[in-house]
Amino acid sequence: MSRDTQGRQPFAWRLQYVLPAVIGIVTLVILALQLGGGPANPALRQPSSTPSSGSSSTPSSGPSATAPTSTISSPGPGGSSEPTSSPPPGAVVLGRDLRPVDQAQCRSPDLAQGAAWQLGAVQLAGHPFPTAYYCDLFPGGVGSLDFVLSKAYRQLSLTAGFADTSQATNQTIELEIVGDGKYYLSPPRNLRFGEAVDVQVNVTGITRMELKITELSPPGGSGAPSQPALAGLTLST
Repeated sequence: MSRDTQGRQPFAWRLQYVLPAVIGIVTLVILALQLGGGPANPALRQPSSTPSSGSSSTPSSGPSATAPTSTISSPGPGGSSEPTSSPPPGAVVLGRDLRPVDQAQCRSPDLAQGAAWQLGAVQLAGHPFPTAYYCDLFPGGVGSLDFVLSKAYRQLSLTAGFADTSQATNQTIELEIVGDGKYYLSPPRNLRFGEAVDVQVNVTGITRMELKITELSPPGGSGAPSQPALAGLTLST
């Protein structure tokens, strides 16, 4: 290969050796940046998998599930489905501390006479209650108990259902609580055989209260009566 007049190699010949070396150096620099600090261009950087200090690292599972309860729709608080047989301290127990001023016998329209309310100990859904009102109720029958509260109490608590001594039946009973002509369960609470439920109702300002049980089947028939019960009747201030 010819040299110039000063003994140097032609520029094109030198370039074929220098250019690969430059490309190699640039390639090494790029690899070093990718391995050590990521791409030089911030716009090409991959999103970080580590959440920022202001976010939660635990994914949300959606709205929390609330166990359903036997809530009573009424002007007062609702109730739970687990019967409780122990009255709260200081409570007034209906049947022991406060007696009804009027009682309508549990009577079906097609019967001349009905069954009187009984006061005593019962079991509802396996739970013992030392004080309860119960009666023998035929299909289509109605019975009620009236108490004078004299606006002296804040809450009524009770457990309603069929007594464990009741014969098996397809009957359904309806519980209504009426204070001074106003219905405090809307809609009324319906119970089938084997069911028992706690009820709490705000009775603030009520002078006279009626507890009413109705058997919803058509009157008549030869079936045995059921035995609805109102147990754990307490008033608190």
